[in-house]
Amino acid sequence: MKKLVFVAVFVMGFSVMAIAQDLPAYEIFTGYSFLRVAPAGSSGDLQGWNLAIAFNKSKNAALVANFSGNYGKVQDPLYLTNGKPTIRNAKAHSVLFGPKITIPQGRYSPFVQALFGVYHINYGGMRSRDTENDFGLDAGFGLDIEVTKMINVRPIQAEYVAIRSQGRLQSDYRASAGVVFKIGKKY
Repeated sequence: MKKLVFVAVFVMGFSVMAIAQDLPAYEIFTGYSFLRVAPAGSSGDLQGWNLAIAFNKSKNAALVANFSGNYGKVQDPLYLTNGKPTIRNAKAHSVLFGPKITIPQGRYSPFVQALFGVYHINYGGMRSRDTENDFGLDAGFGLDIEVTKMINVRPIQAEYVAIRSQGRLQSDYRASAGVVFKIGKKY
């Protein structure tokens, strides 16, 4: 009986190690990003890129560093041209960090994350140039689908974006899609 228990514990120990070897040490997401902004009575749709590096701590938990850039035009009713809102160029860059929780389900890995950091926003125009560095929060969810052991596809990552701009809370939304590259092995 002791030999059977020893063999069972030995086999289970190797099984746990084999599972741990399937966990990548890092995951790099890169893709398209759409940001809907609504600052101070104006609104606009910005398009750009999103890059995230996830440092996996376990199969369910990771720390994420997220970088993004979105660009486009914003309609600003505070500045009028011929009685119409002025169209201003806008750039929004973010540097965010936070936890990510994943619940793997075979090939599918749904996740939630909450990221905190800084948004650098620049509203350029013909008459003025406004630049801000504001506290930002992104809270959202997404889905990764395994294509190979080294590559996942992320068809959706949807986030509520809260930016503290000029002393008030600005509520925006961001959606991203792209590819996840799995690098290294977590032992």
